[in-house]
Amino acid sequence: PEQVTWAQVHRAVAAGKLTYGMTDPERSNSGFSALVSVASGLSGAQAALTDADVRAASPKLKEFFAGQRLTSGSSGWLASAYARRSTVDALINYESVLLSLNR
Repeated sequence: PEQVTWAQVHRAVAAGKLTYGMTDPERSNSGFSALVSVASGLSGAQAALTDADVRAASPKLKEFFAGQRLTSGSSGWLASAYARRSTVDALINYESVLLSLNR
């Protein structure tokens, strides 16, 4: 499949076409890693993310987080909740956790 960018995900969320689950960046490494990745992608940062990059991306980050409908402090719990009652369209998690859902 075509590689999906954070800008494409953001546009889908902002248009109300996509909801997702993601762990809490304050309580989970996977959530924090995802936040850094999204901020980098939405700011257009070409090197290490800076405060200025985060400020530039803040309006888009707010729109992005409006699509978050499922959260947890644990990657494993989040994946289990997603598998039990898929009330969201997508799941942002570690690749290994996502692959385990296909078993």
